[in-house]
Amino acid sequence: EPVSVSLDEASADVVLQEDIQNLSQTLRNVSIEVFEQAVADIEKAERIFVVGLRGAHAPALTLATYLRFLGKQAQLLVPGHGELWDILQGLEKTDHVIGISFPRYTGVTVEVLEHARKQRARVGAITDSPLSPLARHAHWVLTAESQLDSFIESFTAATSLINALLTAMSIQKPGKTLRILREREALWEEKGVYTSNPGKRGRK
Repeated sequence: EPVSVSLDEASADVVLQEDIQNLSQTLRNVSIEVFEQAVADIEKAERIFVVGLRGAHAPALTLATYLRFLGKQAQLLVPGHGELWDILQGLEKTDHVIGISFPRYTGVTVEVLEHARKQRARVGAITDSPLSPLARHAHWVLTAESQLDSFIESFTAATSLINALLTAMSIQKPGKTLRILREREALWEEKGVYTSNPGKRGRK
């Protein structure tokens, strides 16, 4: 008898397979030299500003949040009532601005990178192609596939690339990383940030 597959099951299979392809293609395309340059730039930056709008806000938030966990002075840029350009007014050579955007690219993200480059800050881009409008203003460009047969974009590969960056950052100075993470864990436990103890995961 023919196997009956529901529309939901078919959709799940197609989307997951497409994300697997996105991850595989991203891995094939990633330049280790560029990746190492990105890690080096982030490591030596005094301040890091991350911008990603609309769908790209989620991976941008992940990057900024976990850079702070690693002890970096990182800030997520969110357009509001004009504060964005006030924050970027005093950019220095020692600052690093990272933009994340995929087609259709958000104009503000491109403007932020253009402004940062003019201020002689270091600029990085996580996007879909070296021909992306973000790439024109970036010192380094890491590309991730985002194709999905849906009305939404996939940020699976971009997020995985960010995870790789963060992991590489964490092992640059392992002693410092462990010290900072222990201090943060102690603070989180003191303030009750999480409802469960990660060290007792799975225990009854």
